[in-house]
Amino acid sequence: ENIDTHVGRLLAEIDRLGMAEETLVVFTTDNGTANGSSVFNAGMRGAKGTVWRGGTRVPSFWRWKGSLPEGVDVPAVTAHLDVLPTLCEIAGVEIPPEVTATIEGRSLVPLLRDATAAWPDRPLVTHQGRWKRGQAAASQFGNVRVREGRWNLVNVANRPDGWELYDVAADPGETHDVAAANADVVRRLAEFYGRWWAGVQRELVNENIDGPAENPFKVAYRRQQEATPAKKPTGKKRKAAGKEETAAEPFPPPTFAEFLAARSRLLAEIGRYSPYALVSADDPPSILSTRRRRIWASQRRTRHTRPTSARSSRSGSTRSAWTVNWPIRRPQPGASR
Repeated sequence: ENIDTHVGRLLAEIDRLGMAEETLVVFTTDNGTANGSSVFNAGMRGAKGTVWRGGTRVPSFWRWKGSLPEGVDVPAVTAHLDVLPTLCEIAGVEIPPEVTATIEGRSLVPLLRDATAAWPDRPLVTHQGRWKRGQAAASQFGNVRVREGRWNLVNVANRPDGWELYDVAADPGETHDVAAANADVVRRLAEFYGRWWAGVQRELVNENIDGPAENPFKVAYRRQQEATPAKKPTGKKRKAAGKEETAAEPFPPPTFAEFLAARSRLLAEIGRYSPYALVSADDPPSILSTRRRRIWASQRRTRHTRPTSARSSRSGSTRSAWTVNWPIRRPQPGASR
């Protein structure tokens, strides 16, 4: 409930300041819980640390009053690497040609304006990105997937011949390996992955470099603290272990009424989705609707008696591609953003 409450407070403050039409708000996540805890995952296979859809897919909501349409669900497969070119286009920043050549993503602006805009399928790679020192070559096929449109090519066997193929349009839970029946798709995506892997080798510039003796962030933080003038103690004094200590003044938590009001504002933004199960656009309703109704009904029965615990329905590994759900607003005539 913490995220629901504070995102709601943030949006309310932006509205109160009259900045909503000048502020683009993007809400997305990493890939869920720290250890892939058991949470509602919309029937998707896997969790954090895996390359299945349940470990690589996250929500993304974009809000810009007066400039983006409202209540739109974009089914296209997009990725984190699309955010940079998107923000550059919105801000009117021209990316230098030498930088453009290294950017793999696309601007999402066409989809933000029209969810049905042309968006050709393209391969997107997810790799665990972790291995023991000097073991990069031996980790080429370790925990990797290639997603292209309806296809999800997965290799968790760490072998060149260990590919599995899933048709996520027909099988969103990734329960049936169809590699044998689609050998041409497996071969094409596997060859793409081979080229991708060869291309990233030159970027492994820190592969054999020893790190510093102490974390540079800790060093910088200590220096910052030493350079900051000491503040006059505030709060109530207490004695502990024979020493006089000063208790920090606690941050006042929101009242339950404030929590309900903030939550209502947030729910208005995410529209038809339950706050406990952000369900993907391409998941068949026949699979998800019954469980969504049951969860929602359960929460409605308890919401007025005590706060309930809400967990993200997206968990998984980092450095992944994701598909998005967008509650966004329709451009006004004459808008120049």
